[in-house]
Amino acid sequence: MTLRKRTPLSERPFPNYSREEEMMNMYSHLLGVMCALVMLGVVVAAARQNPQPYAMVSGVVYVLSVLAMLVASSIYHGLPKGMPKQVMRVVDHCVIFITIAGTYTPITLLGIRLINPAMAWSILGVEWGLAIVGVILNAIDLNKYSKFSMACYLGMGWCVIISLKPAIQAMTLPGFMWILGGGVAYTIGAVLYLVGKKKPYRHAVFHIFVLLGVLIQFVGVWRYLL
Repeated sequence: MTLRKRTPLSERPFPNYSREEEMMNMYSHLLGVMCALVMLGVVVAAARQNPQPYAMVSGVVYVLSVLAMLVASSIYHGLPKGMPKQVMRVVDHCVIFITIAGTYTPITLLGIRLINPAMAWSILGVEWGLAIVGVILNAIDLNKYSKFSMACYLGMGWCVIISLKPAIQAMTLPGFMWILGGGVAYTIGAVLYLVGKKKPYRHAVFHIFVLLGVLIQFVGVWRYLL
């Protein structure tokens, strides 16, 4: 059995974005960085008033994971073509796994755990386990494992469906709908990106839906979990 060789970073092609498109991609997520910094302050303030033992750590892990995604994306899209941009492209894809697992951290520890602790810890373990696997595989070869990554993003993101009843019990239906709505925004953005690959500024449109997903889910975490 022969293993397929790892594609060297220098030989991995960049997406065909114009400089104007890349600037739009960068600025859209720089806006998200500013929003995430505000979110961090709000989460810390709310967690201080929350008596749950995991409130602060889960809230901070959640926002820092979102912030990492937006910072990595902004740096990647802002850099000119070259090795630093290649490295940041890998980082950009890797932190998406971290962001999904980070988002599930307060959902499981501050929500589902109160109704079904075993399910909460199981989901959290699966999310972070898949995140670690995804980061490792993307770091090895981003192009080779691209299909796995997309399937993993979607599977991790929609894992909440298997805990539908305890999630709704813990968060109430309105709270769950905020989390669900954010997931829908992420998914719509991904679908539009995949079907419109040859259209200009399609990545910026994807970024806008990512920001919508971030903000919508933040309301759910802040108002119904913290």
